[in-house]
Amino acid sequence: MTMQRLQPGAHAFVLDKLSYDFKSLGLLAEALDTSGISMMPSGETNHRLALVGDKVAALAVSLLWYPTGRPRVHAADALAAQSNPNLARVANAIGLANVLVLQGMGPVRAAQSTRMMATALEALLGAIYLDSGNNLVLIQSILTDLGLWP
Repeated sequence: MTMQRLQPGAHAFVLDKLSYDFKSLGLLAEALDTSGISMMPSGETNHRLALVGDKVAALAVSLLWYPTGRPRVHAADALAAQSNPNLARVANAIGLANVLVLQGMGPVRAAQSTRMMATALEALLGAIYLDSGNNLVLIQSILTDLGLWP
């Protein structure tokens, strides 16, 4: 059995910043856990959800691009907007670090790496996708609202 915890206000944060109300707080806790506290049987933290989120975001953007009739270079540009540095920039802009569960959390929060922030945002997208019953239109809307689709 895994131990899961959420930062105070994490559920409200997602509702406010991404307009999504989680049904499964377990998925939300897994997505925001960078510490290993909610360790999955696989030995990973939020990385499995991040893989789902990465692929779902790529599919969502590809399906937004395809009907435009634009050349493939436009799809490549849109997918490049989902690079780790850009995802981390967006994660920092919305204040995602404030609700992450970090290893050794104390009164002073260490600076989060670009990779950790990008992974956390991808994990959150993956958790939303799964929690919403695989609602790709919802993911497209969130990506658009976050500026991750031009």
